[in-house]
Amino acid sequence: MGLMDEMTEAQWAYLAGIVDGEGHLAIGKRDYGKCRTGRNDSFSMTFTVTNSSVDLIVWLANTVGGRFYGKNRKSNWKPSYTWQLQQDEVKMACRGILPYVVVKKEQVLLLLKYPVGDTKRVEFSGMQRSKFRMRRNELYEESLILNQRGVTATSSLLEVMRKKQESA
Repeated sequence: MGLMDEMTEAQWAYLAGIVDGEGHLAIGKRDYGKCRTGRNDSFSMTFTVTNSSVDLIVWLANTVGGRFYGKNRKSNWKPSYTWQLQQDEVKMACRGILPYVVVKKEQVLLLLKYPVGDTKRVEFSGMQRSKFRMRRNELYEESLILNQRGVTATSSLLEVMRKKQESA
């Protein structure tokens, strides 16, 4: 039984608020290109929170699990810390915060679609591996769009006004 199994609704809601404000949820890709080892691109889920409050980061590690580390920053900046979940913890955390998350709901739903499994295992045929990697790559591309910086279709003033009218 892990730490997340013991979390209360209030703790899940608090985590969702932290993730909405300070979190980074994405699918990452390590591009091996055409290397001699013949390795394929590698994908992974990212579920992190970066903050300058060590108390918050320690609370996350003690309440939710995962691990954390300090980041080197410019000398005139406050120190910052990053907390992250391991791959096998991400989906459980996404399911836990889904009812409460607002800003990063699409990213949470995207991570929940991510196919989990080890394609190096014998049970995967060549075709299954190919489909598995293609699906991961599609989700990676969606993640790039959801997490792009700057003005996007979802952050435009018209979109904000439309959403406000729908909720009224």
